[in-house]
Amino acid sequence: MIRNFPRALLYHKVTPRWEVGVTWVTPLAFQRQMEKLAEAGWRTTLPDEQGMTTDEHKEFLLIFDDGYECIYRYAYPILTDLGFKAVVFIPSGYIGRMNDWDHHLLGRRFGHLTLEMLNELTAAGWMIESHTVSHVDLLRLRDDLLGLEIGGSRRELQTSIGQQLNWISYPFGRYDQRVVDASIKAGYSGAVVPVCRRSVDVPDGFNLIVADAVYRWDTPKMVLNRLEQGDGYCAGRRLRRIVNGFSVGTVVWRRLFPFRDHSKPLAMDR
Repeated sequence: MIRNFPRALLYHKVTPRWEVGVTWVTPLAFQRQMEKLAEAGWRTTLPDEQGMTTDEHKEFLLIFDDGYECIYRYAYPILTDLGFKAVVFIPSGYIGRMNDWDHHLLGRRFGHLTLEMLNELTAAGWMIESHTVSHVDLLRLRDDLLGLEIGGSRRELQTSIGQQLNWISYPFGRYDQRVVDASIKAGYSGAVVPVCRRSVDVPDGFNLIVADAVYRWDTPKMVLNRLEQGDGYCAGRRLRRIVNGFSVGTVVWRRLFPFRDHSKPLAMDR
């Protein structure tokens, strides 16, 4: 089911560190984008179990996938100054650790939020939600492992931050009927996805929020157009779906190259 949730913007990294890829923006670009939205009268809101309607209010959901520590360092102060809040989806197995689930082109590695950072964000009114345990391609897992990734992450995060979790974001935006059914069984009330799939039957009581990703090349005007859905929005959305499809490259990379053991916390790269 798709309720009339506010429009949603999805970010990954906000960092001055250049890297190969498009799922990052500089702190200055992010600040200009958020200031543009604030000047246009938009404000952030947060999802709840019942779903929220926009009606005549200019409200949007601000979402950060992967839970990188650069969000705390760079995005959090900017949003605090504007009175904005956000939702962070983090893989529970990588709290305070490096992103060894990802490929590291040119040796670039990034740290995830620590438990202390997560607690500070929740105290400031942010929401922390699930991005599975280890950021794997859920479509390739057996039923038992699928349940552990989806349900285990919810249990771990609820224990760590002391709050109930209701939402999940699927790694690489990949999901099907089996993944949705496992999410419902684990107790989630909804998921954030890049696109609604007609092949998936979403029952009453489980909600999908379709989020528009923001990429390296997006200007403040382009981000504002995401929310106001002006001229060129539909064409841009098709392009963003194509770009999201390239995220499967990480899945292929993981199969080709073995990853180091991430069972122990690693020091943050600075």
